[in-house]
Amino acid sequence: MSPIQITVILNAANVVGALAGTFLLGFFGRKTLMLSSQLVCIVGLLGMFIFSPVVYESSSLQIALTVIFLFGFQTGPGPIVWLYISEICNDQATSVDTVVNWTWTLIISVTVLPLNNSLHNYTWLLFCLTNILGFIYVVIFMEEAMGLSKEQAKSLYYKNAS
Repeated sequence: MSPIQITVILNAANVVGALAGTFLLGFFGRKTLMLSSQLVCIVGLLGMFIFSPVVYESSSLQIALTVIFLFGFQTGPGPIVWLYISEICNDQATSVDTVVNWTWTLIISVTVLPLNNSLHNYTWLLFCLTNILGFIYVVIFMEEAMGLSKEQAKSLYYKNAS
């Protein structure tokens, strides 16, 4: 498969995942969609770790596992983080959360190549474990905001909220 074909497949997965996430948000709560999509991301990353020693980067299996991860990310953690932050935070907290989110995005972008060069396929295991920690965090701390009024959503994490 040519690099252009691979790029088209991966970009199509991003678009389809984003459209699916938009559609699914109307039927499932933010927490439910976040948890299920995190599991899809974990499956994709775990598969990349397990199979990367036996397949080449441009193999169909590796591309399929990447598509699985992208679909999971685009239906959950990708858009829901931004939606959830805007629903539950005041303007100042939204600004801080945005800086933190983009800082971690930059850290991942800058470190993925050196990590992959030094850890090889263990990079996928590291990312998989990070997603597992994120899944546990969501289970423990994320409150459902679907169906709440704007005021109720903004007060989800106040200790005195009733």
